[in-house]
Amino acid sequence: MKQTLTLSPIALAALWALLTACGPATEQVVVPSVGVAEPQPTSTAPETAEEETPGAPSGPKCGKDPEGCYWQAVELAQGSESERRRATGLLLTACKRGATEACGDRSKVLAKGSYKLALKLIDKGEWASAIGYLATADQLVPGAQPKYWMAVCFDRQAKSQEAKSHYESFLAFANPDKYIDKIEYAKKRIEEIDKGVPMSSSTPPP
Repeated sequence: MKQTLTLSPIALAALWALLTACGPATEQVVVPSVGVAEPQPTSTAPETAEEETPGAPSGPKCGKDPEGCYWQAVELAQGSESERRRATGLLLTACKRGATEACGDRSKVLAKGSYKLALKLIDKGEWASAIGYLATADQLVPGAQPKYWMAVCFDRQAKSQEAKSHYESFLAFANPDKYIDKIEYAKKRIEEIDKGVPMSSSTPPP
């Protein structure tokens, strides 16, 4: 026969207090805060830098004028070696677009263009500017004509020793059967320079 254990309210309260005191302690676990970097927004804007096309000439652009492109190349030829390389690119473009004077050997084309520009400057009496183009022409393709006209340009500026030096270079290079008048004039001017005679206002043999 089962017997039921009956506890008084006071006994029940004491039992509950005992169980609560002996129960497992609950610890508060502190989880350290770890900073997580927020993802940065990815820019979808197009690049503003213009990519260079391999082999394309930098510097002046030809536009739609192949002849103008040719003369731009001639102007670039007066500069550094890197500018002359750019001039080569412009010549190729000008030639492809129909500028026949831009076609052919690079050195000969640029020398011829430089010489043409020099003669135009000489006609205007711009002696100092002409010398630079003549020097470029003579450097690219050594010839008697650039040497002769450089001598004349120096002579016009009363730079006697530079003139004499270039007259002598011309005489050493010139074909005696082709430049008869110019050779006679150069010899005469060398003699006059040695005597201190300035260049006359008369036009030298063209």
